[in-house]
Amino acid sequence: MEYSELNIKLPEETKEVEFNGKIIQVKQFLPTEKKNSLVQLALQQSEEDNILYNPILLDVYTNVYIIFFYTDLEFKDVDKTDPLEIVNLFDEMFTSGLMEAVIGAIPENEYNDLIYYRNAYKEANETQKTTASYIINSFLNQLPGQLEQLSTTIENFDPNQFKEVIDFARAANGGRDIPKDEEYLPQD
Repeated sequence: MEYSELNIKLPEETKEVEFNGKIIQVKQFLPTEKKNSLVQLALQQSEEDNILYNPILLDVYTNVYIIFFYTDLEFKDVDKTDPLEIVNLFDEMFTSGLMEAVIGAIPENEYNDLIYYRNAYKEANETQKTTASYIINSFLNQLPGQLEQLSTTIENFDPNQFKEVIDFARAANGGRDIPKDEEYLPQD
């Protein structure tokens, strides 16, 4: 028998939530691909210094993206790439009770799985990104770009600009020459 003969389909059930006199459809299941997207987006947006996650922003983005992914609400006037707008949206959703109503309508195991995936991925990322091999690889991956930038700086070096710096330093030193480092070294 072929698997396709089983006629298995993903659940598409929704639960209606009434909020401020409007009906919001809340999905009861989100496919794994979309869960992964939600988790990845929340982690990317809350990452700081390419190593750690800001816990406040992680909570903000996770919860706002839950509303984006699990409901039929449209956000045409929201710039989803603007962090300040997302934070303000979170505050509105949280203080108005919308977030609690939507999350309360998602089955507990569905919500818990989502948070588990997010936390597991976050922990794995943080562990991996603090290993010596990751740090060395990151350095080596950035090295070509840094060398190219250094090469451009050297090619565009203007000795006249350096002379202006020396002249300024000399003027600031009362017109006297600036001592060279060798003058401070012990003489044999």
